[in-house]
Amino acid sequence: MSIRWKLWIMGAAVATVLVSGCSSEKTEVKTEKPQQVEQKPAQPSPDPVKPPANSGNVFPESATGGFVEGFEFGIGDHTGDVLRQWGEPEHMEYWAGGLYLSYPQVVLFTDARLDNEDHVIDGTVREMGFRPGTDLFGAKVGQTFAEIEAVLGSGYVKHSPDDNKNNEFYGEMWSIEYDLGSYLLVFSGEQEEGPTDSAYYMLK
Repeated sequence: MSIRWKLWIMGAAVATVLVSGCSSEKTEVKTEKPQQVEQKPAQPSPDPVKPPANSGNVFPESATGGFVEGFEFGIGDHTGDVLRQWGEPEHMEYWAGGLYLSYPQVVLFTDARLDNEDHVIDGTVREMGFRPGTDLFGAKVGQTFAEIEAVLGSGYVKHSPDDNKNNEFYGEMWSIEYDLGSYLLVFSGEQEEGPTDSAYYMLK
């Protein structure tokens, strides 16, 4: 295992960010004049309802509830359930206040710990980290920020390596951060216009 990949494993986490106004508001339809006998066919709205101007993001409702499409477990799930269903992880070590469990498709960062006999004391998933090639809501880890924006929308905040210098997961990397309410979805890479090399879905 390369040093770079090992650092990624120890530093990959996923979070989500609430998309401002994304599919959380529903238009209420009222029936007017129920006594009216003749009804006119519905006409298309000349000005369709649009998301807030600063949003433009495209995420399913599950993204604001701790889950990523295609993954059985999400934020808040118990590590005991993960271990019973997925088996022993490829790697398991302490990082960022708890154990991380590394599986082929995802790294789960948890608040679980080991007892004196190295048995896992159950905890919960706090963050998720994704490797290059992983599909996240239609975008892929490995794409550039511009390519990700074309899929997920422009409602993100970009951070420079200097902004991220104290971040324990993607320190001194470029990143874009989507706000999904209680969660963050972050893509990071070494170059501002280069390919991303990891993504994180996490609690704020």
